[in-house]
Amino acid sequence: MTGKRGRSSAGDCPAANASLGCKHLETVASIMTVATSNVVASVRNRQRGVTLIELVFTVAIAAILMAIAVPSFQSVMNAGRVSNPANEMVATLQLARVEAFRRGERTVVCRSDNADTATPSCNAGAGAWRGWLAFVDTDGNGIVGATEVRLRATNVSAPTIVIPSTRISGGSSRIVFRPDGLAHEANGTLLVAQVRVCVPTTTPAENARDVVISAGARMSVVRRNAAGACAAPADS
Repeated sequence: MTGKRGRSSAGDCPAANASLGCKHLETVASIMTVATSNVVASVRNRQRGVTLIELVFTVAIAAILMAIAVPSFQSVMNAGRVSNPANEMVATLQLARVEAFRRGERTVVCRSDNADTATPSCNAGAGAWRGWLAFVDTDGNGIVGATEVRLRATNVSAPTIVIPSTRISGGSSRIVFRPDGLAHEANGTLLVAQVRVCVPTTTPAENARDVVISAGARMSVVRRNAAGACAAPADS
């Protein structure tokens, strides 16, 4: 009497008498194993990469952010290019004024093209300033001598432009403080004038800073919208 034969699986077919159906099961199992491995690998690769649509979307977002950030960055940079030299001019004028009164001697702030060199000189010509020099004018000739005390020297770099009003440019491009600590014109009246520090741009709109000298003693900085130009300011 023969016992009931159990169900065969792909893994328990008799080695000596494997039926055709059993072989088919083994083949199907192998195919499923390979297919499963390929699917898993595909999912893993998809998790590591990005699609073309995702890449285009990312580039578009980056372009929008750049379009917003670049003008703002330029505006901040240009604002610094006018604010810093303007504040430096105020500091120079205040130092020259204090030293004139403290020493009881005349001091001068003049236009200079070589202010930070070993032998600086004043430029009496009109036009834009590349820098300025403050010194104690012991002999009163308005020219910095080899033995005269130099108080402060400043240079400015492009694209920053420094240009004074007529009462300064017409006075040999010098601002003179007498021993009383007040800035005077050549005719003796108290100086009322301006020095403009600007960058020829409309980013930002307020592209200029005017250093205002009032009554020969008071200095302040005023923001100006110069419409992207750098023309000489009015005296007041």
